Amino acid sequence: MNLICPHCQQTVTVGDDQAGQTTTCPECGGPFTVPSPEVAPPDIGAAVNESSAPAGAESVSTPESSTTSPTSEPASSSTSPVLDFGPSPTSEPESKPSTPTAPYQMRFVVRLEPRVVWWVPMVSIFMMFFLMFFTWVTTSASGEYAFSQSGFAVAFGVADLPEGEDVSAAPFLILYFIVVLLGLIVSLLQIGERYILPKTTLTLPPQVKEVLKYRSLVFGGLTLLPFLFLGLQMLIGFPAESRHLSGVDEAVQQLYHSALHRTWAVTWSAAFTVIGVLGSLAEFWLERRVGRPLPKIEVSW
Repeated sequence: MNLICPHCQQTVTVGDDQAGQTTTCPECGGPFTVPSPEVAPPDIGAAVNESSAPAGAESVSTPESSTTSPTSEPASSSTSPVLDFGPSPTSEPESKPSTPTAPYQMRFVVRLEPRVVWWVPMVSIFMMFFLMFFTWVTTSASGEYAFSQSGFAVAFGVADLPEGEDVSAAPFLILYFIVVLLGLIVSLLQIGERYILPKTTLTLPPQVKEVLKYRSLVFGGLTLLPFLFLGLQMLIGFPAESRHLSGVDEAVQQLYHSALHRTWAVTWSAAFTVIGVLGSLAEFWLERRVGRPLPKIEVSW
């Protein structure tokens, strides 16, 4: 029989012997139950003709003709036999799924490809390192109150300030920079081991090869630690945000701090820490799904 798959809306052919059983769609692999074929009802006309046969035909025993039965029905009861034809043949099985009048015309599928996920943590680490050299903190004021710092300058307390003034370093941001730098080195070793070393006679030290066996865990730590360090530093604030201007009154202090703000580079750095963590988790998950289909998201319309 020909059926429409309730999952992908494609026409599939199954044998009649599979009626009432659960099978899988050969197109999408989705399970569904094969409905039972409808059974034709008994011939009502034949039954009626038999009950009204002439006297010469074989008689049908009725409650009135049975005189020996102690529980015989009264004479006024109906002598027609009761015919039970079962459920109405026009009723549909309750388990039959409803299907649209027309199949889907378009389909969009996104699969979690390992060769793409492999790059996500490394690209995230590279972007975290790259964004350290963009402006992270700046002020819209001009003149002697103009101020700006890159991520690297915020971490190590570097700023172009008047003589006698300084700004302290950011301890959690220093740790953030060290871990990101280490992650960048490991990423370059991983890329070289996969794409460059096979073309040469060089090999990585055995210690490095042993570490790269646990790649997803290594990059998981190299992306999770920057996420924690940057989050803590953003929570307690950057040193420039609590800087006290010398030789000015309180009104100027408030005006200066109201004009000081964080830039897009801070936001994107935080975003790439999250992307790196998610990429490491996805890679670790795919390593545990050996022999199983790739995860996918499918949208049909």
